[in-house]
Amino acid sequence: MGKVLLIVVLVLLVLAVAQMMRVYELSSKVRGRKEPTITRRENNMNAVLMLVFCIAFFGFVIWQMVAYGMGGKGPSVSIHGEATDWLIGLNFGIIIPVFFLCNALLFYFAFKFAYKKDRDVYYLTHNNKLEMMWTVAPAIVLAIIIVLGLRTWNDITDMSGDYVVHEHTGLVVNDGKVESNFEFKAAYQTVEEAGVGLSNLSGSSKLVLVEKGGEWVLQTYEMDGESALIITEQKKFNSRNSALLSLVDEEVSMFTELKEQKLIEIYSKQFDWTTRYAGKDNALGDANFKLIDYNSWGDTNTFLNPLGLISSETIELHFNRIDARVSYLNEFLGSAEAAFETDEKLAEMTEEMERLKRKKMRVQSTIANDMGLNAMNQSEVNSRVYDDVILKGDIHLVVGQPYQFQFKSQDVIHSAYFPHFRAQMNCVPGMATQIKFTPTMTTKEFREHPDVIAKYEAINKAREKVGKPLVEASFLLLCNKICGLSHSNMWVNVIVETQEEYEAWMADQKTFEQQLQASNLK
Repeated sequence: MGKVLLIVVLVLLVLAVAQMMRVYELSSKVRGRKEPTITRRENNMNAVLMLVFCIAFFGFVIWQMVAYGMGGKGPSVSIHGEATDWLIGLNFGIIIPVFFLCNALLFYFAFKFAYKKDRDVYYLTHNNKLEMMWTVAPAIVLAIIIVLGLRTWNDITDMSGDYVVHEHTGLVVNDGKVESNFEFKAAYQTVEEAGVGLSNLSGSSKLVLVEKGGEWVLQTYEMDGESALIITEQKKFNSRNSALLSLVDEEVSMFTELKEQKLIEIYSKQFDWTTRYAGKDNALGDANFKLIDYNSWGDTNTFLNPLGLISSETIELHFNRIDARVSYLNEFLGSAEAAFETDEKLAEMTEEMERLKRKKMRVQSTIANDMGLNAMNQSEVNSRVYDDVILKGDIHLVVGQPYQFQFKSQDVIHSAYFPHFRAQMNCVPGMATQIKFTPTMTTKEFREHPDVIAKYEAINKAREKVGKPLVEASFLLLCNKICGLSHSNMWVNVIVETQEEYEAWMADQKTFEQQLQASNLK
């Protein structure tokens, strides 16, 4: 409250000073007082000060760029992030020269054309050629930036992409184990597109290693002209290592590995994030907000369904809760205790009972019609949701694995912001939004990056001075919308790890089916 009063006082003070200056100006005109004459010395002094300010201003800007970097964004850790950083670099490459040129001319002209008593004024009404130049040139530059920006945006939001290409080189076999140094290259929508993208490699045949349902399929492609590939051979392996050994046996020194996108759904709610991982089928179970349960109206069952996931058990549980609440209200309204309640209270309870009856009918209609949920596909719906994993807290990702993220909001507009992955998407109530990216660096590798080490040494040095605990470099998911009073607390760590580490962590998590079983609902 004190801060608000201080701001109000300052605003009123500024307004009062402005009004006093205006009153002084008007009174001077009434008295016929002339404006004081500016001397040549004062005029030259102002011009010199403008030039000095220009030099100091440019020096400060350059120092900022050197000390803190062009954007302070740190290394990109996703494939799409590299494209985003390139686009940001292009924008800076255009903006910075224009910034310095325009400001230099502005200050220079203020210095050069300082007022002189004997100088004639030349008025330039217009110049068609000049106006054409400063209109067309910026328009062309802006059009290029917009087109490139749209291309980058469409790439990160286009969910048709199923694969990401890794290019491996220098395969080495040590004691039967394959070691390979690899570098992430690009994302492609289809296997065919990925193959065409590798046309610069030597030879007409291409070997592609594809993971399908836990098996590794070695596919041999043959170029058909410039744009098509024909599969001429397929081999299946139980493990990635055996497939790699086969490649070594065939004296292949370069190949591509194509991985299917994994689905992750992130729910935003004041003030936290809930993550839902797709199961082994890589399909998320159906959900509907009408099945969301935040409380149990006093029943003894502790299982809630905050995401509105659809299964036989959640539908039955939701209807049972509605029926129990309606039964309680109906019994209370017909009991002797109702006589001790106010008319307003009884009217509220009656309205609640009728509202719950209508809600049940709407949910039944939605399930039967909109969702197409009936006896024929009940098992299919259950199977999709049973293997989902729903968790709060840290989000775990696998390095080199392409991900498709779907976002939902259960209250207000939030914004899912992954700064290190150069990805952001609004979470809008009533609709699902989505982006995709592929992590290219583990959390451990990120912490060992020289720029990151230097940055966090400076951060922890400053925190140590004020007695705050030291922090460790981590990837983050933040809310980039001011969504309420606790907006600043709406963040979680994103842990990127190896496939083996991820599988070990996931093995300790409960699936939705296991949660139902633990609650004696299945």
